[in-house]
Amino acid sequence: MIQINMRRKWLLSPTIRQFPHAPWRASQGSQVMDDDAKPRTKAQELRAFLLLSVVMAPVLAVGIVSGYGFLVWMFQLLAGPPGPKF
Repeated sequence: MIQINMRRKWLLSPTIRQFPHAPWRASQGSQVMDDDAKPRTKAQELRAFLLLSVVMAPVLAVGIVSGYGFLVWMFQLLAGPPGPKF
């Protein structure tokens, strides 16, 4: 009986269809499951891991370091170089 009611609610509510595992639905998130949901394969997980480790990690590291360098450069442009003033 509970499963039938949950299925009807899933079919009628667009929010549940769009966001089946949203934080505001934590009490029902584990009970509602998409019919179209497929388990991930090892190839998809490997592709995602390689994208994150080979592409995203270096891009993020270069972006953070260059952003910090730019901030230091702009600060020194306005405040002057570090060290004693003669």
